[in-house]
Amino acid sequence: MVGINTYPGHAFCREEYVEAIKKMIAHAEDNGIDCDVLVVWNGNQPTWGFDGWKVIEFNPSNEDRGIDILYKKQNIIRKEFLKRNFTHLFMSETDTIPVEDTITEFVKYDKDIVSSPYFIESQNSAMANIPLDNPKYAQFKKYDANKVIFQRNYDVPCVWGLFGNQSRMWSTEDLFPQRGLVRAVATGIGACLIKREVLASVGEFQIRAGNEVQQFTDFIFGVKAYNEGFELCVDTDRISNHLHYDFDDEQIFTKWFNPAETIESANPFCS
Repeated sequence: MVGINTYPGHAFCREEYVEAIKKMIAHAEDNGIDCDVLVVWNGNQPTWGFDGWKVIEFNPSNEDRGIDILYKKQNIIRKEFLKRNFTHLFMSETDTIPVEDTITEFVKYDKDIVSSPYFIESQNSAMANIPLDNPKYAQFKKYDANKVIFQRNYDVPCVWGLFGNQSRMWSTEDLFPQRGLVRAVATGIGACLIKREVLASVGEFQIRAGNEVQQFTDFIFGVKAYNEGFELCVDTDRISNHLHYDFDDEQIFTKWFNPAETIESANPFCS
């Protein structure tokens, strides 16, 4: 089953996304893999673009945050999947464009979980002393402060890798030297194939309880699966195209790289 999690905010790339999913399904079916599609939608607009696919509408409460809506919709997909005799769930998010042969190859690998890497935005902050004796920084004296925070936005693969007995999020430099299947602890589940026994054993998608610093469901799910002995791999030869809409500049751009043979830069802000 292909489980699609979506909302009106991804309308900017819906036609491109739906076309890519149809091609991926056609490729799988040409190789003997039957696919059904379930779309779980929330939003105050009528659904469009998913003709011929089953759509379930989720109505969040006034108290639901974005992260609450995310995990509740993922659990609707999981529940519907487990009701029937599907062998695998391909979890998909509608701003993540997979390569055409993704399902076909992922099923062939016969791993517990196989994910396609894609890039997300991360931030890095550092504090430094302001050299107030330098005329360039004299304007900071009026703020009665002697430190400044520098913040850098950058894109990284949504993969928490294994490094000996430790784990951390991959950098771009971790991704590109490695080819084929690479073992990981957790990955984004915007283009991810999960075996039935994993979903049945690990249980529902979750967020952290209470007022703890929140982590998206993909990390928590991956760590639970890892602790139960399931094997999660990322396919570094099949990078999905993670699209981003810039509301200020009114343009759509890829998160850093096209998933083409050349892996050329596709972000206008990177050179």
